[in-house]
Amino acid sequence: MTNDTPQELNADPEIGRLIDQVMSSSLTDEQYRKKMQRRKEVQDQRIAQAVPEKGLIIVNTGNGKGKTTAALGMVLRSLGHGYKVAIVQFIKGSWEPSEKRVFGNWEDQLEFHAMGEGFTWETQDRDRDLDKASAAWQKSLEYIRNPDFHLVLLDEINIALKMSYLEVEDVLAGLANLVKREGQMLSMENNFGNLD
Repeated sequence: MTNDTPQELNADPEIGRLIDQVMSSSLTDEQYRKKMQRRKEVQDQRIAQAVPEKGLIIVNTGNGKGKTTAALGMVLRSLGHGYKVAIVQFIKGSWEPSEKRVFGNWEDQLEFHAMGEGFTWETQDRDRDLDKASAAWQKSLEYIRNPDFHLVLLDEINIALKMSYLEVEDVLAGLANLVKREGQMLSMENNFGNLD
């Protein structure tokens, strides 16, 4: 049996050694139990020494599909744990997004705002697009600053930034409000590199 563990998990020599030993098919049940007990001790020690919880920003990147889908998976998990979640969609809005219908089952936990007017090539009104993006950003800041919300999804903010409807510096300044608090996570999309 080979060790297919991702390299970052093997970076710790103790963990790597334990994983290699566990992957060996020659361990007895008692040896396996002892190795796993040691693995738990190492992991518990890491957790005890970890930095206290703080805000987390997750940026989904890539061309094409999947960024929103990945973020909605995090939304679903957060709702399942009983957390409050806010979704602000910067472009969608001229139609009822299907995800809004599905997430309607969590009305007491979820705030959902589709604040755009559709694809920018459809609206063809830059001033109106700027106003909509600004309103979506202001709504986003309300949730970012609200400690009751565990997750804030800024869906399609990448488009608002790419089209210069929002200033990157303003968004980064707003995000600084998130990272100073415990237990909050923000998910956003980025497929053009400005927030790396």
